[in-house]
Amino acid sequence: MNLVQKKTPDYLPSYHGSTNKNYKLYGHYIISDNSRFTKSVHNNTLVVTWNGKKKTSVNIPIIKYYNTNLILNKQQITGRKHQYHLTKIGTPVVTQKKGKNTLVVSYNIGNWFLHVMYLVIITWISCLTYAALKLLKKLKNKLQI
Repeated sequence: MNLVQKKTPDYLPSYHGSTNKNYKLYGHYIISDNSRFTKSVHNNTLVVTWNGKKKTSVNIPIIKYYNTNLILNKQQITGRKHQYHLTKIGTPVVTQKKGKNTLVVSYNIGNWFLHVMYLVIITWISCLTYAALKLLKKLKNKLQI
């Protein structure tokens, strides 16, 4: 898997208005920076690890969306407290420490999502019930003839 890497993104958020150079920026912020980071999945979270030679700002080759949570070295970080900032395509720039660094990335779906899922399930059940009743009615009419 390390030999093949997708060169274009499926979707990028537009944080700073301009989307003209997003593919070039994707190559710069995601593809070229990716090799020094190790990514794995644990308990439905993405865990990004790397070694820092000194305390400095570093671009993390992931995309942060609106409800994404970031935990850097066991401390939740927020943009409101200026603990990170985003590049034009949404990659977070954080302050690494010297030594091993770990960024845990998770995504919180909104409360509305569960309600939408219930609505979808109820709609499917209703459609299937309606189709089954129509089919039964059609079969009943055929048997009576």
